[in-house]
Amino acid sequence: MRALLLPVVLAAACYHPAAKPDIPCSSSGECPTGQMCDFSRTPAVCTNGGLDAGGADAPPVACTTDASCPAAAPVCDPSGVCRGCAADAECGAGVCHELTGSCVAEADTLYVSPAGADAGSSCARAQPCATIQYALSLVTGARRTIRIGDGTYNEKLDVPNPDGSAQPIVLSGEDSDPAGVDLSSGADTLSTDPNAVAELEGLRVIDSGGSSVVARGDVTLYRVAVVRSQGPGLDVRSGRLRAVACTVVDGRGRGIVAGGGGTTDIQRSTITGNQGGGIDLGGTSFTIINTIVGGNGSPISGIGGVRISSVATPLAFRFNTIADNMASVGSPSEPGVDCNAPVAIDSSIITGNGPRTPLSSQCSARFSLFDASPPAGGGNLAGLPAFVSPTDFHITPASAARDRADPAATEARDIDDQPRTDARRDIGADELP
Repeated sequence: MRALLLPVVLAAACYHPAAKPDIPCSSSGECPTGQMCDFSRTPAVCTNGGLDAGGADAPPVACTTDASCPAAAPVCDPSGVCRGCAADAECGAGVCHELTGSCVAEADTLYVSPAGADAGSSCARAQPCATIQYALSLVTGARRTIRIGDGTYNEKLDVPNPDGSAQPIVLSGEDSDPAGVDLSSGADTLSTDPNAVAELEGLRVIDSGGSSVVARGDVTLYRVAVVRSQGPGLDVRSGRLRAVACTVVDGRGRGIVAGGGGTTDIQRSTITGNQGGGIDLGGTSFTIINTIVGGNGSPISGIGGVRISSVATPLAFRFNTIADNMASVGSPSEPGVDCNAPVAIDSSIITGNGPRTPLSSQCSARFSLFDASPPAGGGNLAGLPAFVSPTDFHITPASAARDRADPAATEARDIDDQPRTDARRDIGADELP
């Protein structure tokens, strides 16, 4: 289902009286209907509305003006209900933190613009810096949000934790559309230090000469696009990475590489067209939900769609679409999903990944759709996914995935953050109304 009316969908509070927030998720990462599991917290707990709703946990607040709205939902929508912000333009002199839907005060913000200047600048709104790295050198105390004006920035960035704070450093574009801000470098474009806590939103990392993002510490990417990376698009070397509503496309290397014993959480994201393969996980706890992994790999690549070499703790692999990936004939990895440790796959489309076996022997699937001769497992079936096009892996009404997912599943939303409201959900990342 395609996302429409983005500002309202992103931040409207969801109220479900029967659901209890902040209770632990199930062992498989499930939550009551209307909630999602927040794997960024320890232990992982259920939250209302998910990241796009900023974890809202209250009934909607009626309003007539922005002044009557609370800080957690500062915008009075034309519908007469308070919601979170979706762009800087909705925060007056402040900046919108799109991930949470809250407005950040001007005094707590460092401003960067291609027309700015570093020399003698305090990165104030009226006197912005020219480079993001200079703004990072001025982060301190409550002044931890860097507002990046639209434009192109050719610089190699290192995100530190200068004062040892557990509060995140936020790198935020003008709105949630990644196309406004382009970051590029002839090497690794953006790296985070091992003790860094960082949130990146509304940015595009393009044409990196090495890895686009090297993640250490605690890193959240929200609506970040990674395009044409020479090395891995997302290179998770330690710590915890959350990627929500992100795209990693058209790279020469692998889309996502994760190891180092950390945690990798990929939700509502698209990993397509990466010549080295889609997702390569080794020694990491992982969650992959509502994600498309399609058209990755090549006749000479070692992996195709997803390779799971070893697992610290497999939390969830469900409602994904793994389609039209390939690996070299001589590769030991199966081109669809290759598991070198036991992994349960639920309610996913595994299709078009060449003539070889779609799953390796340690992958076990349930309620999943395959091209033909589905593997043993309750609810598995064979049929056509009926995608929109060879490059668009959303499904059409003719899809065999319609209304065939696990009948006990409670996944509330799809890849486009649209609700899964049918009595029985569709298999794969996309849900039709």
